[in-house]
Amino acid sequence: MEPTAESLKSWFDAGVCCVGMGSQLFRKDLVQKGDFDQIKKMIQFTTGLIDTIRS
Repeated sequence: MEPTAESLKSWFDAGVCCVGMGSQLFRKDLVQKGDFDQIKKMIQFTTGLIDTIRS
């Protein structure tokens, strides 16, 4: 699943309680480069989207 507003909304509108996005949030290229700041930003953005969708 892509961590986009459209994708997440469709899943939550369908009634899911949670979604799995491990490789989408912890991208191999970012991990290999040690770009943990970018990973953190992606996770914060995605959890913000989920909070907005669920409220």
